[in-house]
Amino acid sequence: MAEFSGAPGGIRTPNPQIRSLVLCPIELRARNEAEISDAERLWKALNDDPRRESIEHFRHKFTAHLALPNPGIGRVNYGDFFDFARKTARVMEKLAHATGVTGERLDDHFEDFMKSAQTFWAPWGPQ
Repeated sequence: MAEFSGAPGGIRTPNPQIRSLVLCPIELRARNEAEISDAERLWKALNDDPRRESIEHFRHKFTAHLALPNPGIGRVNYGDFFDFARKTARVMEKLAHATGVTGERLDDHFEDFMKSAQTFWAPWGPQ
């Protein structure tokens, strides 16, 4: 009896070159190695950031899951939290530029982001 693995009759794209093209279209491949290098450097810095543990703990325990916090991990400072978020967004921006998904910069939309945030928070603002 023959052994079968995967889809009946084999996969539709047995050639690895074609599979690679299907899974990662040309428009999503790295176009700018410098941007990729910058993104990798920034990501490593975020992974090594000493604030990361308390920021992840804050996210896991207070914003996403509402579980009891670990008393051994200090509370996060909101300035650190938003600084870390900005740096994470910068990594995503670098990756988007490197792959050619967009050439736009987050800084070019700062006023739009501020207006959106103010509109969102307005119901809870001073009355």
